[in-house]
Amino acid sequence: MTSPEEMSSRLLSLLREIARIPAPTGQESARASFITDWLRGRGAENVRSDGAGNVLLFYPDAGRASYDLFSAHMDIVFPGTDTIILRDEGDRLYGPGVGDDTANLVNLLEAAALTIAEKPVLPERRGLLFAFVTGEEGLGNLRGTRQIFRDFSGKIRTATSFDLYTETVVAEAVGSDRYRVCVETPGGHSLHDFGRPNAIAILADLIGRIYRIPLPERGTTTYNVGKISGGTTVNSIAEYAEMLCEARFTDPSSGQYMRDAFRRAANETAALYGAVSLGTDESCAGPEGVAVRIELIGQRPCGAAGTTEEMRAFARRAAERVSDVTGRKIVLSSGSTDANIPLSLGIPAVTIGTCRGAGLHGTHEYIRKDSLYEGYRIVRKSILESAAGV
Repeated sequence: MTSPEEMSSRLLSLLREIARIPAPTGQESARASFITDWLRGRGAENVRSDGAGNVLLFYPDAGRASYDLFSAHMDIVFPGTDTIILRDEGDRLYGPGVGDDTANLVNLLEAAALTIAEKPVLPERRGLLFAFVTGEEGLGNLRGTRQIFRDFSGKIRTATSFDLYTETVVAEAVGSDRYRVCVETPGGHSLHDFGRPNAIAILADLIGRIYRIPLPERGTTTYNVGKISGGTTVNSIAEYAEMLCEARFTDPSSGQYMRDAFRRAANETAALYGAVSLGTDESCAGPEGVAVRIELIGQRPCGAAGTTEEMRAFARRAAERVSDVTGRKIVLSSGSTDANIPLSLGIPAVTIGTCRGAGLHGTHEYIRKDSLYEGYRIVRKSILESAAGV
């Protein structure tokens, strides 16, 4: 029997090891290789990878009629493949991605390995599927989780992802549409060619129209222009400008409302330059040599139009489970996580945080070292309840 102190030390040691392995979205292979070797070194036999680069561990085997899925994502938001530097300061461990999602991944790894070793008896024809997935962050577009639900269509009974911090239990999926909008013009000299269309001005016109879109009443809806770039010098009429923007929503009808509103805003701007048909993944050129292009670069589904009592009960029990371990009351929340995919399919699903910390998506993110064992207990309790058929 491993003592809490021994397990805490083991978790922290594994966290330091994995957190130093770079894993930008789309470049998770080094972590995947480490995880595969680590699991096999702990006696796991039913380990394999799939077309999205996920690492999958089956218990008792890959031939079950249905599975309860437990997952954590391998990727972090930070680009580059240089070694990640960690920093210990008292009871905190600092490092890019140390909490999101490496600490949660470590807790799932250790809990999964113990489950395999203990060989619990499961309800007939049911299995457990542990997944260490790719593409959760940014424009990864939930690639890994999408692959699992394609490959195991109709076989996933429930889904629990481990992500974020301990006080978080996400039971409502926030969907999103993400776009890149590019504008091109002939450009010219700011004095001699004054009056020619300016790509930045055209883009600014569209941004203004987006920010005047009235929000729908159903659910929660937001929009944001997150990045703009373009132009060359102060005395040149901009030949090129682009932006990245998104809309987020919790209701499917609001998602469609925002798609329609965004298309209208883009059409209104393009019409000023003779472009009469403008939509996602289309290009339009006006008579003055102006071209506008919209590209859909990411799309995450929100939850299904209606939730079932089974889904609500699953979420309530997840919050109670976290509260049982932490002694703190947990309020269900909304978010954009790997749980979006099963929730959009009407499958009972939640995302649970298993570490305490701060600085999410920042270079100074940290986790509380003493929170790892508490989070591990949450993961362990989730798996044991599933194994018992709860």
